[in-house]
Amino acid sequence: MAARGLAALVLCWLAVAGADEPTLVLHYNERPPYNISGGMGIVYGLTATPAAAALNAAGVPFRWELTPLARQFKLIEISAGLDCAVGLFRNPERERLGKFSAPLYRDRGMVGIARAELGLPERVRIEDLMRDRSKRLMLKRGLTYGSRVAELVKALQPAAEWVTIESEQMVRMLKAQRADWMLATEEEASYLIARAGLGPADVTVLRFTDLSQSEPRHLYCSRAVPDAMLERINAAIGGKFAR
Repeated sequence: MAARGLAALVLCWLAVAGADEPTLVLHYNERPPYNISGGMGIVYGLTATPAAAALNAAGVPFRWELTPLARQFKLIEISAGLDCAVGLFRNPERERLGKFSAPLYRDRGMVGIARAELGLPERVRIEDLMRDRSKRLMLKRGLTYGSRVAELVKALQPAAEWVTIESEQMVRMLKAQRADWMLATEEEASYLIARAGLGPADVTVLRFTDLSQSEPRHLYCSRAVPDAMLERINAAIGGKFAR
């Protein structure tokens, strides 16, 4: 009886403590190695793990929600709730609509995945590839590949096919000759190729000699998230991946 009473008191205390501050919703899409569903409401990965650690350290209640990327952007734009997307790049358009946390993680860099039969060298200039309109680039709508890539796409207008499917399916589309090359981070390229059941005979991983510094990933939050809450989160994140 005493144990039950103590448990009830603890539950009551947690309910009261949790009522002091509203729950932040961390929206994510399944994207190994950045965000990976681990069961029991747990999400982990290169961006998910530091995000959860920072919120726990800051004492901010939160829950995970698997949400399509387009829906994440819409929730942040309407700013009706305490919503944050996990692991996004910063750009002026997004800054206009929402708020960014301090950096959670900095990528090792952007690489290309190309059909092996093209015979492309492993080290190549991305600008040269984009200028070659015989090589069809596949890009995912809503996904940001970094400010430099965005500038090149806008300036050079490469032969591009825009899709809404997941990155793993995009790699399979390369094998089916629906496009010639695509972009991925170095961290996820090998995972995507393996998941698609492909190997060196099917695709070549390209290292771009004219892309230098990678960019950090952040929490991207609605304007409904209080500045004071975001400041606490930033203090917990620290400056390890600062620009």
